[in-house]
Amino acid sequence: SVWGSGEGGGQGGGRVAGRSRSGGAEGGGALHYSDLVVLLRAFTHVSLYEAAFAEAGIPYYVAGGRGFAGRQEVADALALLRFLDNPNDSLALFATLRSALFQLSDETLLRLRRAGGVGGIWSGLAVAGSIAELEPGQLQSALRSKSLLTGWLARRGFLSPLQLLREAFDATGFDLLQLTQFMGDRRYANLLKLLDLAAGFAETGGNLAEFLQYIEQRSKEEGEAEIDSETGDTVRIMTIHKSKGLEFPVV
Repeated sequence: SVWGSGEGGGQGGGRVAGRSRSGGAEGGGALHYSDLVVLLRAFTHVSLYEAAFAEAGIPYYVAGGRGFAGRQEVADALALLRFLDNPNDSLALFATLRSALFQLSDETLLRLRRAGGVGGIWSGLAVAGSIAELEPGQLQSALRSKSLLTGWLARRGFLSPLQLLREAFDATGFDLLQLTQFMGDRRYANLLKLLDLAAGFAETGGNLAEFLQYIEQRSKEEGEAEIDSETGDTVRIMTIHKSKGLEFPVV
């Protein structure tokens, strides 16, 4: 069975996801997600399809995709490293605190920003205990984040990127938390891949800034971590070129 959808519009991904969830074929035959493949001319608009499948709760796999560093879990971990490399990077700090590493809410971050004055959120963390409007749970998270970040900043010159990542994951449970999310196995595998890249980089003796540059360069050619998605009950998304020689029940 073959059904088409234009690549250019954002609605295309939603239509494909909807038909995938209903079984794909017009007759509503008994199909598995692994029977379905989405073929694109190029990955230019692949993010639209990924977002639609995620919203529909349909597991998917981008075969031969790129942009490893753009995956949310990887981006969150790299934001932490960017802040540790440059404590003046307010955007990296915001992303780190808002992520699953510390789970501060937007409202909490706004209150910290206001309390910090010209010093921003970082200065706000230093006076978090005096901000009466903070909820107890958020206050505890804010104080803990300040303590952990201060410790890592003090030791960043002595720790490799791999050691920093491992300490951050152990202290926050960030990596294990990914397993509770949609497509958690892949999220977790992506973090393991980041650790593997950091381990390989450690042999060069490079510093934190050099590691971030290394990941940025590698991301142009690196896709997500490979797990059993190719053989599991997962919709595959790939280019027509990569599909040569393969056959699928529903395209």
